[in-house]
Amino acid sequence: MLISRPTKYGAGIALAGDFADLFNLRKTIHYLASETGSIPIEHQGFVQEILAYEIRKAYEGQRRVELVDTLHDPVNYYATDILWPVFLVQIAMLRTAASYLPTNRIHQANLYRIEACAEGALLEMEPAIGALCMRWLSCYTPLPSSFLMAFVSDRTRDFLFGAKDNTCHLRI
Repeated sequence: MLISRPTKYGAGIALAGDFADLFNLRKTIHYLASETGSIPIEHQGFVQEILAYEIRKAYEGQRRVELVDTLHDPVNYYATDILWPVFLVQIAMLRTAASYLPTNRIHQANLYRIEACAEGALLEMEPAIGALCMRWLSCYTPLPSSFLMAFVSDRTRDFLFGAKDNTCHLRI
């Protein structure tokens, strides 16, 4: 099972799961991002080398290991933090890629799980903004290739440091 919550200061999502769920999610990400034409070639690294990489580092235990209570015994969950502006665009890109490719139930389940994690953490952090972000996610339209990465970088910087005050300290 994948679980999530907002990071301590609300700058991103803390995504966690057991080894098998994270490993399976990474396989889905690689399938959707590596197929020719599903995601523009210049954006494949944005999904594969950032999102899939973070998930792999999490299940390898190189990010954070959390003890999660279950009905029977506590279980180790592997977790990583991902910034909201980056994570939401990555999810949108994966869902768009899935619309162009043959997918199986496991691919769709992983997409629904990660979208549910995003929704749960966003709504926990701020219900009104979370609902707005989820509406945006449901009607995402890819931006022109040359513009998307610059846009995400700019929005992430402003999200973290503020548009007017670049002296703020980064807090995730």
